[in-house]
Amino acid sequence: MAKFNLNLRDINSEGNTPIILRGSFNGIKVKCKTNEEVNPLKWDKKKQCANGNDKKSISLNNRLKNLLVSANDTYNRFVEIEKRAPNTNEFTNSFYKLVGFEVVEIKPIETEQLPETLLSFITKVIEQSKTRNNERTGKPISINTIKVFNQCLRLLTEFNKTVRKIDFNNIDLDFYHDFKEFMLKKEYSPNTIAKHTITLKTFLNEATERGVNNNLAFKSKRFRAPQIEVETIFLNDKELNELYKLDLIDNFKLDRVRDLFLIGCYTGLRFSDFSQIKPENIKGNNFEVKTQKTNETVLIPIHPRVKAIMEKYEGKYTNSLPPSISNQNMNTNLKELCVKVESLRTKINQTSKKGNFTINETVSKYKLVTTHTARRSFATNLYLQGFPAINIMKLTGHRTEKSFLKYIKITPTDNAKRLELHWKNQNNKLKIS
Repeated sequence: MAKFNLNLRDINSEGNTPIILRGSFNGIKVKCKTNEEVNPLKWDKKKQCANGNDKKSISLNNRLKNLLVSANDTYNRFVEIEKRAPNTNEFTNSFYKLVGFEVVEIKPIETEQLPETLLSFITKVIEQSKTRNNERTGKPISINTIKVFNQCLRLLTEFNKTVRKIDFNNIDLDFYHDFKEFMLKKEYSPNTIAKHTITLKTFLNEATERGVNNNLAFKSKRFRAPQIEVETIFLNDKELNELYKLDLIDNFKLDRVRDLFLIGCYTGLRFSDFSQIKPENIKGNNFEVKTQKTNETVLIPIHPRVKAIMEKYEGKYTNSLPPSISNQNMNTNLKELCVKVESLRTKINQTSKKGNFTINETVSKYKLVTTHTARRSFATNLYLQGFPAINIMKLTGHRTEKSFLKYIKITPTDNAKRLELHWKNQNNKLKIS
């Protein structure tokens, strides 16, 4: 709300002195001429008007009243049209034009350009990423990547508030060790720490290329958090068979969860994709899906077991597939489901890191099953069956065989069986020839 007053320039003047209009709104103060003047002896400071009843005083007070109305109109019109309060110069120019005073155009106030800070730069990059393409792939930056960016920004903001102030000039090895310690206290895993370190370096590289940053300490070989190989599982053919044949006729919830999970196991799609298959994604005997993470279109033949599941749901849902639930609920229900599978109740050794601590424990395999186990099972089982890695990679999106082989879970026994299968196939070819 705006407030305007009329004051004398010199209350102690012996003769006439100019009357000044002053105003304040939204923390902004303005001071404008009125082209009117009065003797201080004839001015009522409290009522802010001339105190005489003569014709001259009445005429002056009417003009002053009109100026106050114009001042309020200037403010209100600006707010209604621009949806914000005017700055000092904007108000002065508009007020003078409205009342017909000669306007000496006042240049807009040049707002002081604050230097780009690390956090403000990251915020800007994240906002730009929503409409930018990945320079390497030429495709839009994925929603998941932007989520990771925001996670890193929140972490850095918290560090900036609770540990010490950060900016481009103090991102060095001392900062790195403090930041790593900060994450360890939160009991982040080594791979989570590595993820945020890599993301921060992505922002710093971007800032350096744009000329915003000239501190290259982050390029040190010691400024890195190595990732560790995580012990994850897959379900082999025997375990999938047992899961497929599990009698769940009296448990609709787990029956739906089982069918949805198996679709992931036989398509290799991520949960975000296999849980959102639409009728238009079904092209004959194939699923044609544009993946959310990589924005790539994959064509996957419909496995016989998936066809059987679709027949089960035909007519119930438009896509002939079980309805989706949230990833969180799916993971919770998978534990309840998989404990019913005898082969998944076997104990396996599991090593993990929590903060600075290495934890070795023996757990039942069913406790480790998640929605992502489906995709890993798809890739690993195909590889063990002798399907070429390069073709599996086309479906999973892995760009190098090295990263693919780290992704799938092959035990020494599995690898030996695969070699045995390879030799058997080779011998069969020799016999035929």
